[in-house]
Parts: sequence; C-alpha cells; structure tokens
Amino acid sequence: MPLLNSPAPTLRRRLIASLSAFALVLIALFSGFALLMAYVVEDGYLAAALQLEAERQQQAWQAQQSWLQPLDPKTRLVRSPAEFPGDLRSASEQRPQGREFPGQAGRHYHLRALRGEWGEVWLVAEVGDRLLVRQMRGTVLIWLIAGAILMLGCALTLGYWIAGRISAPLAQLAGAVAGANPQYASTLSGGPQDGRLAEVDALNRAFDELLQRVHQALNRERAFSQDASHELRTPLAVIISSAEQARLSLTDRHQAAALERVLTSARQLQQSLQVLLALNREAESTGSECALLPVLERVIVEQSTWHDDPALQLEIDVPDGARIALAEDVLHLLLANLIGNAMAHAQAERSGRRPVHVWIKPDRSHLLISNLSAHSLGPSDLQPFVKGNDSAGLGLGLNIVQRLADKHQLQLQFNSRDGWVDVSLGPCRI
Repeated sequence: MPLLNSPAPTLRRRLIASLSAFALVLIALFSGFALLMAYVVEDGYLAAALQLEAERQQQAWQAQQSWLQPLDPKTRLVRSPAEFPGDLRSASEQRPQGREFPGQAGRHYHLRALRGEWGEVWLVAEVGDRLLVRQMRGTVLIWLIAGAILMLGCALTLGYWIAGRISAPLAQLAGAVAGANPQYASTLSGGPQDGRLAEVDALNRAFDELLQRVHQALNRERAFSQDASHELRTPLAVIISSAEQARLSLTDRHQAAALERVLTSARQLQQSLQVLLALNREAESTGSECALLPVLERVIVEQSTWHDDPALQLEIDVPDGARIALAEDVLHLLLANLIGNAMAHAQAERSGRRPVHVWIKPDRSHLLISNLSAHSLGPSDLQPFVKGNDSAGLGLGLNIVQRLADKHQLQLQFNSRDGWVDVSLGPCRI
C-alpha cells in the first residue's frame, strides 16, 4: 500500500491522537471542576453552620445582653485574639482579614467576627475532622484516574473506529490510483467500495476524469510518434541514400561540398529524430544490461563514414567485459550522438591530427569520451538553444541527450580540462 511507504503520519494516527488529546483535556478539565466543586460545597456548608451560630449569638445579645454557649462543641466564642489557639493566632496575625486558616496536626479553623455595640468577639470553629473531601482525597483521585482511563479507552476505541471509517476509503483510492494504467481507457475500478464518503467519491470522479485526459494525451503522443517515425524517417533515409550516391558521381568541388553539407545535415536530423522518438517512448525498467564494446564498435564504424576525415584519430580503451544497465538501442543512440559530437567538434593538435579518446575511467565506473576543444563546456551549454560558434545546429543536441540519459537514470556529465572536453556516461560495470 503506498500509504505505508510514506514518512508522514497516517490519517488514522492523527485522528486517534487528536481524539485522545481532546479526551485527556476534557478529563483533566472536568476532574478539576469536580474537585473544585467538592471543596466549594464543603466550605459553603461549614461557613453556613458558622453563620447560623453567629446569628444565634447576636439574637441572644440583643435579647438578654449576654452570650450563649455555642451549640457545636467544636465552636468557641472568643472575646480577644489573645485567646485564639496558638497555631490560629500566628496564622491570623499574618492574614488579619482571613476567614479560614490551616492549623497544625491536621487542625483547620474557620473564623467569624461579630461586631456591634458590644464591641468585637469571634466565633472560632475547628473543623479539621469534618473536612471530608480532604480525608477522601486519595479515594476520589483513584476514582477520577480510573474514570479517566476508562474515558480514554473509549476515546481511543471511538477514534480508531472513526479513523478506520475515514481512512479506509482513502487508502482504497490510493491503491486504485497506484494500480491505474493511463495507457488504457479505464476508470478506478479498485476505488473505495466500503465506508464511502462523498468527498472521496468526488475525488474518485476527479481522478477518473484525469485518467481519461491522460489516456487521450498519450494516444495523441503515440499517434504523433508513429506518424513522425513513418513520415520522417523514410524520406530522410531516401535523402541520405540519394545524396551518398550523387556524391560519388560529382566532380565539381563546390557542388560536392554543398552536397556534403546536405548529407551531414540530413544525418544529424536523422540522429536527432531517433533520439526524440526514444525520448518519447516510455522507459522500460527491465533491469537488462548490454555490452559496451560491440555497440561502441558499430557506432564508430557508422560515424567514421559520416566524418570522412583522415586527420581524425580514434583511440579506444574499453575492456571486453564492460557493461551498462541500458537497452542496446538506447545505448546506440546515446553513443552515436556523443561520439558524433566529439568527432564533429574535435580540434586539431600541432601535428594536424584530431584525437578523440573513448576509454573507461581508472575507477572503472564511467565511460569517458574526450576530444580537444577550442572552448570549455559548462552546465550552461546543456540548456536549450545554447550552442558554440562552430556549431551548425540549433543548440538542442546536448540538451536532448541529457534528457534521454536522465530518463533512463544514467549519469551524464560534461567537464573541461586543459583544452579537453570529457563526457562521462555511467555507471558502468566490468
């Protein structure tokens, strides 16, 4: 499945992670609210009991000008802060306006001041043994954690089910697209069947329309290639054959030179046409290899008849076992263009000879085609319509050859050194 080979996280994982994170946030939020409400209710209950005692004491003072004994044995009526318990006195000095103070040894105090014509008295209630939430805090936390685990498990289960319902159609569609062949006019028959979604159905239809357009475009390209192969190669072959026959019977030097230019241009056009047709064909990953030397010898024989120049000196140093992972016809096209280009643009030495070397690099990894050149060759010379001053073409040859090598995943590099131009083609195997 294509989805499994991607480094990106899957939709299923993202949905499960998002729902789990959302569930954890909700669990933490509502657990905090539950604890907060428990503390607020407990404090409100204790404060309400102290408030009732305060109202009882005020009513007694107004009726009989005296204080009553508090009904709650845990509550004391204190007339001065000096009578506060020791731990309450030190805490109240730090927060004079406070109404609730923690004590020592598990004690906890609620304080209520009564102010009136009698002056100021205080109701002090020690409620440490009545703080039920504090006593049950461990149990409450255990129940909250158990509930959180249960809710998280439900969220994970629900997230896994929802993610499966959403991602399954997408995975089926991805598999159908990966297995689709635009060579044939077909639809995504392997598209999503289970758990269909309207959005995925729309995507499926869009892919079907795209496949139809690609199929039509491939048919047009195939028809053009067939027409070009038939309508152009045959006339070119006739032109080359006729020009070669006419050259044998011409005695006028100017006419022979003009015919030679016609013959050279026709051969270049025939070679470029073959490369373009090979570039237009879909690459076949067969994993086959072919021997370099037999193809190289055939190319040299063909190019020697084209470049009939006694000054050309070819030096070949290629082992018999050298092989390259490429179809023989494609290798023939590449070598014909590269060696033909080297022979056409090779410069002469002082001795008058024009050397062209075809050899294997010392590390035996690439085939090198070297020739003397009047100018260096850089990356910019591989761009379309860039050519040298001595070139009679349009500057497309090297760019087309580069594209053909890239199509078949070959390394094709051009370097200049000390007046020589090296063309590296590989990798090779010996």
